[in-house]
Amino acid sequence: PSSDVWHSRYDVGHKGELLRSEEECADMYNGGGSVSKQLWMEYSKDRPYVSSAGPEVEAATIIFHDRCNILPDLERWIKEEGYHGGSCSPSFKDLDSALRSIIHILLLLGDEDNDDDDFKWDIFSKLCNNQHVNIVTTYL
Repeated sequence: PSSDVWHSRYDVGHKGELLRSEEECADMYNGGGSVSKQLWMEYSKDRPYVSSAGPEVEAATIIFHDRCNILPDLERWIKEEGYHGGSCSPSFKDLDSALRSIIHILLLLGDEDNDDDDFKWDIFSKLCNNQHVNIVTTYL
């Protein structure tokens, strides 16, 4: 394999032969693009219960549907583990808002129709700099 392109250990065989094309390896290194989409489509085609929109949307859907179980467990985790992420424990409303922000981030990352990367990263950075979002992502 070329040393100009990053290759994961899954892309190189035991004798050093390349299991994917150079373009596929470069694509994976640069965010997945078409190879990632192909992989997800292959994974989801025989699973009608899995979103065909992509892994980000699937994760957002699972978190959204399970939030009624996640939030109480998150509160318990904060109390029992003594999370030291700030001066006071966040309220249930703060945690719910943070969880919804994470869902928003996942949906934004999975939105193929919106190719405005500056907009996505602006929203992403604002949400990720929120202390409550950081607590929830640590838990998840």
